[in-house]
Order: sequence, then C-alpha cells, then structure tokens
Amino acid sequence: QKSAAGIYEWGHAYPFDVLGAVDYARNDPDGALGGAMHSDRVGLLGLSKGGFLTQICFGMEGSLPAAWVDGPPYTADAVFRNGAKNKFREMGLPDMVYDNTIDDVWERVQAAALAKGVNLTKHTPAEMLPLGPDKARPLFMVANKDDRTVPISQNTLYAELFSKYPEKYTVSHWLPEGSCHDTSHCVAHFMAYDDYLARLCEFWRGGLPQPPGHC
Repeated sequence: QKSAAGIYEWGHAYPFDVLGAVDYARNDPDGALGGAMHSDRVGLLGLSKGGFLTQICFGMEGSLPAAWVDGPPYTADAVFRNGAKNKFREMGLPDMVYDNTIDDVWERVQAAALAKGVNLTKHTPAEMLPLGPDKARPLFMVANKDDRTVPISQNTLYAELFSKYPEKYTVSHWLPEGSCHDTSHCVAHFMAYDDYLARLCEFWRGGLPQPPGHC
C-alpha cells in the first residue's frame, strides 16, 4: 500500500529495502541497537517472500556472513501459479482449464506490473546467487515437504542451483513434514519448536562469532 506502484514488487525493489535494513543494523545511526557492529555480526533470516529476498540479497551483498531461509519461493510466478491451481480446484474446475490458461494469465499479470514500472522477474535468486563471492558462506534452508503455498519443488530448484556453486555456499537442508491447524507454509517453528530453536542456535553459532557453548 505504501509503494508508488501499489503492487507487490518482489525482486524489483524489495531487496534494496532489505539491504537498507542491513546497513541500519550495522551502523545503528539512531543508537537504538546498542551501537554499530562489524559486518560479520549481521546475518539475514527470512521466511516465505522474506526468504526469497534473503536469497537475492545474499547473492548481492558478499559481506553478509550467513543466511537462514524458510519456505522461499524460487520465482514470483511459482507462488502465483500454485495459488491459482489451488483456487481453480476449489472452484471445481478441471486441471485442463488451469493448464490452458495460466501462462496467458501470468503474462497479463507481468504486463500490468510493467505498466506501473515494476518488473516482477528482476533480481531473481537464480540471477543473483551466482554473483556471490567464493567464500563458502553458510546457508540453511527449511522447506516443508507438505507445503501447499510454496511447493517442495521450489526447494529442489534451489538445491540444483546451489550444487553448481560449492565454492560460494555451504548449504544445509531441513525438510520437515506436516501442518499446524491446517496451515503448511512456514510453520515448522510451531510444529517442532524445540528442534527449530536448536537448529537455529547451532547454525548461527557457526555463522556469526559466538562464545563457545552459546546454545
């Protein structure tokens, strides 16, 4: 609602908001965070679209030491297409209707965004992650096998991409299953709270400078 275009801008603009937040955390210009800190003390954690943006920014900003993502889509249209398929089925329409219309519908969505100056396919993870430095930075990916919003196939695409760049990223995967109150997207921290917390602490203890035995 606060953007000039009035639509979700995905990778077109939002990565720069995230990187602005990183700069704020590092420099603490308002003295709200206890003072400025070294760049290796500020990592990124993002869920869903936030995970999508985290992946983009992790490729853009090579000084980020580590990142954790949960349920990130690989592309903007993946969420749209999956949501549309679910809605078509709720309406009782056969999959044939979806198959024969979805490409045209997505093209119209892209055209409407471009008319407002927004490119929905700009700064994708597939485009930006290969630009990261050869530092084998740690990255943790959580993906629910039963996710009905961002299908597990999106995690597979990430895994295929990262397999090409072992010199750039040290990737860990956790693939929980199930749902919480019929919600399956980014709910592992509710379904397996203790396990999630332990994995978070162990990851960030290695990803950021932490005292021994911190967890």
